[in-house]
Amino acid sequence: MNTKNCEYEEECKTGLKLRYKNGAFFVENLKSFECKDENELLDLVNFGKRNRILAETKYNQLSSRSHSLLSISLEFINALNPEESIISKLQLVDLAGS
Repeated sequence: MNTKNCEYEEECKTGLKLRYKNGAFFVENLKSFECKDENELLDLVNFGKRNRILAETKYNQLSSRSHSLLSISLEFINALNPEESIISKLQLVDLAGS
């Protein structure tokens, strides 16, 4: 990952490794960020776009060589009853070369 202009430099890594332990796969050093508004979310999306790897192929000059996953979790907390909440999740996946 290129950290030259990284707004989240302390969170940047040189790459993520897929591991298998106790019968389950996980991504080592995967980070999660909390966003207060849509601008913070867009900053993170742009950060990811800046740090993906592109390479030319026979059919696509700007083919992505990186997989991307954007997982968005929204939590609604009832102001009248803070113990009551609703969590919604959206998963967006971009596979390398697609």
